[in-house]
Amino acid sequence: MVSRLGRGASGRSTFGRLIAVGAVAAMLLVGCGGQAPSDATSSTTARIPSTRPSATPSRSPSGTAPVTPALRPTRWVVGPEGPFPLGGLVVAAGRLVIAQEGTCCDTPASARFAAYDSTRRTWRLLPDHPGGGPASPAAVWTGSEVVVFGEAVCPTCTASEAAPTRTVYAFDPATWAWRRLAPAPVALSIDYAVWTGREVLAVGRPLIGEYEHGAQVLLRYSPSTDSWRVGAVPPGPSRGGSMVAVWADGRMLVWGGMTRRPRGPDDGVRVSLRDGLSYDGGADRWTAIPAAPVGGATGAVGGWTGRELLVWGGWGTQGGGTREVARSGGAAYSPSTRTWRTLAAAPREIRRTLTGRTFFQGVGTWTGWELVVMVDQGMYPNAKPAIGAAYDPVRDAWRMLPIGSGLASAAAAVWTGRSVALVGGYRVGEDTPESPFPHLVECVAGR
Repeated sequence: MVSRLGRGASGRSTFGRLIAVGAVAAMLLVGCGGQAPSDATSSTTARIPSTRPSATPSRSPSGTAPVTPALRPTRWVVGPEGPFPLGGLVVAAGRLVIAQEGTCCDTPASARFAAYDSTRRTWRLLPDHPGGGPASPAAVWTGSEVVVFGEAVCPTCTASEAAPTRTVYAFDPATWAWRRLAPAPVALSIDYAVWTGREVLAVGRPLIGEYEHGAQVLLRYSPSTDSWRVGAVPPGPSRGGSMVAVWADGRMLVWGGMTRRPRGPDDGVRVSLRDGLSYDGGADRWTAIPAAPVGGATGAVGGWTGRELLVWGGWGTQGGGTREVARSGGAAYSPSTRTWRTLAAAPREIRRTLTGRTFFQGVGTWTGWELVVMVDQGMYPNAKPAIGAAYDPVRDAWRMLPIGSGLASAAAAVWTGRSVALVGGYRVGEDTPESPFPHLVECVAGR
């Protein structure tokens, strides 16, 4: 999955998206694990998997016990600051974290990117993006290059004047260079994208007027042949906002988002969705995923465990779209049984923080063993240190991460293979969140 930092396009009927150099800085180490789960680890009536999800790197021949012990975030490390404010686009690419320069307000998207090496703990600038800087970007890591989608912005235009484009670029860390892909068959604003192991699947919407978007379209890109094809049309209402989308053993699973429902002849209301879609890449066929046992949401955190799709948090609507509320619950979907189970309740500290909020302010990522989430405790000037927790789907239990990142907020969270990297955001008492910041903090894993 991809982390993205929201950039509202003023005047359009699009839905808000939550988004995916120098010497090593001195490290500040703070304990970040080992606490007992809070009282919020009650079991559910659904059966919990008895073995570790198959996303574990290696297993015994029987598949019942992992050979490699679980890597769990255990301590905070304050990393070197980026060469510029971070947050436009953040995506993990192996041990690298690729980040776009973040911009504020209606400033055009930046063409500047940098890569953080989580092993060497250093930053390195990328060549500028050839397209001048993608707005509302989305990206996927193919294992050899980062394919970056985004709306085009002219040099003299504002961010809200960005428009979908057929031009897509990919960055190759081996050559440290961008390449221009064959033109896409349709210019789309990309809603979500995944890597199948052979193709990039990207779903987006074309601009059909000055401010209106049309029905969603699925594009399939093959890096081996540098060619595109159009897939089957996603069924049901057009999903906007930020959805959880993962590649899961031969199918793409999509959950959540928002849609617009008519409220009058010239009016509509945004409604959050709690159902989803499953796309079979081999058959080029979509099927519906039943509604989850939690409220619909956009901007939820999620991941694929090897057996289940996990979704948690986000924000949604109530009362037919008349009220907005932050979500603090989650669920797990099994494609093999087409059933959901409710996750154990998040720790009370997390639930207390989100109670009464109308908007979800948080980030998260799947590590291969746990779903790690970080939640803001308040906005400037009353900001407090962000709090975090990790969910283990095998035990159906949460553990709190002690406060230690020093951040009140983060633009994105990604898993580097050895740490959860919090990118961008602002520090408690030091920064004002009107503009992005270059901060990077890692919660490094141990066994």
